[in-house]
Amino acid sequence: MQSDRREFLQLSLAAGALLTGAACASDSKSRPEKSPKLKVLVLGGTGFIGPALVELALQHGHTVTLFNRGKTNTDLFPDLEKIVGDRDPKKGDGIQGLEGRQFDVVFDDCGYYPRHVTASAEMLARGGLGHYVYVSSISCYAKNDVEGADETAELAHG
Repeated sequence: MQSDRREFLQLSLAAGALLTGAACASDSKSRPEKSPKLKVLVLGGTGFIGPALVELALQHGHTVTLFNRGKTNTDLFPDLEKIVGDRDPKKGDGIQGLEGRQFDVVFDDCGYYPRHVTASAEMLARGGLGHYVYVSSISCYAKNDVEGADETAELAHG
């Protein structure tokens, strides 16, 4: 089932990326031959679905920046800009490396705690942000050991 979920998420992200490009392109009166090139930030990017997402963005010619702790698969994407920090704004420099940065699209595939997602989303919104795409299905629920749970399951807090 893991590969099915992974494939579903990859397809969902690909569709989201295409829709984002279409939304940006619809701002102009004439449709460009190619989708606009976007500045993309991937929070995480070296684990879970991050590598597939980064590869997809690069295939479409987008500029990709990674923000993570620099601990997982550090050899991936040696040519990309990498900002090292922690999702927890109370640890070390936290998310300060994102301060004042502007991105067209942010993909957040590593938000485990609502307060971390809120902190990064609010900071990036202050700098100018087109779209913030949050990917999670496990961290938002109170219990992760209930087989067959759906979106009506009890939500986690904090």
